[in-house]
Amino acid sequence: MRKALVVVESSELGNIHWSILRGLVKNGLPVYPLVLPRTGPATMDDNSQEVAVWSSRDDVGMVLTVGPNDHLLPTAFDAARHFGKPVVSIQIDDDWGIRGGFVPYVDLYDEVLTSAESCISLYLEKGVRRCEFLPFAIDEDVFYPNDSVPKDIGVLFVGSATPHRSRAVAQLRVQGIDVHWAGPGGGRRIPAWSIPHLVWQSCICLNFSDQPDGTPGMKIRPFEYAACGTCVVSERWSGDTDLFTDHETVFVNSPYELEQKIRWLFEDGLRPGAFMRESLKRVHPYHTWQFRLKHHVGRWKELLT
Repeated sequence: MRKALVVVESSELGNIHWSILRGLVKNGLPVYPLVLPRTGPATMDDNSQEVAVWSSRDDVGMVLTVGPNDHLLPTAFDAARHFGKPVVSIQIDDDWGIRGGFVPYVDLYDEVLTSAESCISLYLEKGVRRCEFLPFAIDEDVFYPNDSVPKDIGVLFVGSATPHRSRAVAQLRVQGIDVHWAGPGGGRRIPAWSIPHLVWQSCICLNFSDQPDGTPGMKIRPFEYAACGTCVVSERWSGDTDLFTDHETVFVNSPYELEQKIRWLFEDGLRPGAFMRESLKRVHPYHTWQFRLKHHVGRWKELLT
């Protein structure tokens, strides 16, 4: 069987791209992982040449890229197209637009898996032959419960600062709810590998839209929080009920409701744990990259035989 050339950008351990790569391998996809840097025009040219050279090998049957591919040039796919090898891309997009889609070579993809269902029509309009929805998921080797860590943090939020997020956190603090804000919005950037350690210490974790006006959109944080064994309080996003039920995640529709739900959870110390246990039942069987990619890997294996 030939192998899939899997192109990922170099980044810190725990990055979503590495997690997807591990999910592919766990499903038995034979791969050549090609890890490339992501800075400067000269680097883009070198990266593209390396992808093209690897793609021309007889034992490579397809090219699979993970991420926005803005560290590559269209020439990266010349060899694959010349030899008739499929080019597949797993894109980490937002519900409000394609991150890596508006690049000259998007029409060179044979297939795209996008993390935003609303982006499917955009890819198809740009000439992608096949596009499917791939919801966010977790790497169970990175995000898992750890009961040995005491829960010293009441309410945690991890993320960058936007006007919408800042207003929400400020309102909670004014009402006497102490929110531990980790990440750029909280004054310092944190590496991805440290997120589980923070979540393990927290009773409740918050999920906010990262858009300035609060436009809802699906993010990866609720999956990571739930997988680490904490109670998730989240703003709603499109399709949320298909992924989590009201028994697994505490959904809110406004900053006022956010405050009320947090107080309701702390009124009875057993309530956060009840939501946590229900969400764990869902996350680890069904919201892992291994489970998400299983069907797709089966199709791609047929292309490699």
